[in-house]
Amino acid sequence: MALKRNPNASFEDTGADATVVETTVANDAVEQACEPAVASPAAKVTATTAIAKAQAGALAAPAQRIAPVLTDLKDAVRVDWDTLERLVAGTGTIDNGDGKSVGTWIKMTLMSFQDTYEVVPGDQSDEAKKLVRYSEDGVNLRESGTTVNQYLDELREQGYDKAALKHKNILVGILDETEKPSDLVGEVIQISLSPQSRKTFERYRLTRTAKVNMGRATAEGSEVIKITAEGKQFGKNKFTQLTVTGADE
Repeated sequence: MALKRNPNASFEDTGADATVVETTVANDAVEQACEPAVASPAAKVTATTAIAKAQAGALAAPAQRIAPVLTDLKDAVRVDWDTLERLVAGTGTIDNGDGKSVGTWIKMTLMSFQDTYEVVPGDQSDEAKKLVRYSEDGVNLRESGTTVNQYLDELREQGYDKAALKHKNILVGILDETEKPSDLVGEVIQISLSPQSRKTFERYRLTRTAKVNMGRATAEGSEVIKITAEGKQFGKNKFTQLTVTGADE
């Protein structure tokens, strides 16, 4: 980004760059009047200091922060986990609320997205699943006077050493297209993104923003996204990650 001169900075005119006027007039007084004024040492110091301050101010000016695309859609509407028809990650697919696959990908026009958090014991047993709690802000548990940190301590005291806070996203929008036929096309739906899937959404926003700044894409249309189900494996655990990209990618 080009540096801009501080419009409030002032420079003392020392006359050091004044044009030397040559004359053949014999009159000494006229010759002296045509000579450039010589700056005093004090004036030179003042000018040098002013220039240094102006340059330092220009270099220190903070870079303009550009908000990632879709920032204006954050919390445009707020929903609970089951407010609308839901799509979820299945086994290598995207499923509807009845567990029926709509294919490995969908396209949707995003209307809103929000943060949501889960406190999990870090255990897949049925007993442990009953201990999952939810938070809207990552600080306090939903409908409880207990904080997230307090509950994490309680879980660890009960032997759940892997208890953790999971940061997720809920996306809300119009379902435009699915790989397999679905009655939900054209409806407003919601879909939850796991922590790993949420990172792909953030990556898409930042990448799209960079392309907009370089003139390789436009902010308009960035709300039309594609979500693809991908089978992943971490150690012995297999799971489905939902990857968010632009609809035309």
